[in-house]
Amino acid sequence: MIRPASYLAVAFVSVVALAGQTPDWSDYKPATVAAAWSRATVIEGTDYTIETKNIKYAVEAVYTGEHREVGSPRRKLIGGWVKALGHPKQFAETFEHEIEIRNGKDTVWLPLQNALVEPFAQEARSGSQLRLYIMYVGAVGADRVFVVNRFQVLSN
Repeated sequence: MIRPASYLAVAFVSVVALAGQTPDWSDYKPATVAAAWSRATVIEGTDYTIETKNIKYAVEAVYTGEHREVGSPRRKLIGGWVKALGHPKQFAETFEHEIEIRNGKDTVWLPLQNALVEPFAQEARSGSQLRLYIMYVGAVGADRVFVVNRFQVLSN
């Protein structure tokens, strides 16, 4: 059962609006977490890969209940991605926290926009089944980084 709670980040919508676009969630192609990771480009032998294409997926996964602050290398990557796309510099500061999700036996960390942190904390519980709208921004070494632009709690 899909709960009515579906959230998107105001900051993301604002940046998209600045670019003269409206958010179109149909751009997010259904995929598994493993498929999204395997399709993400990583340039071997580099410290950072910055993705400038809008590579977006809608994935389903389980929230592990774990969250943390985004580490320095991932923050640097997000800052480089924002700069490469010509977004306002402040946009990089909207990703301060990340959540851990599980899909099968794999777990990954996903930066969550600040505007989504409070609604996520109110709606999602450890073990919640989620639909996440994620965008690939690049990689730190081989560590792929997808950011969450919207979420839906499918079940708690």
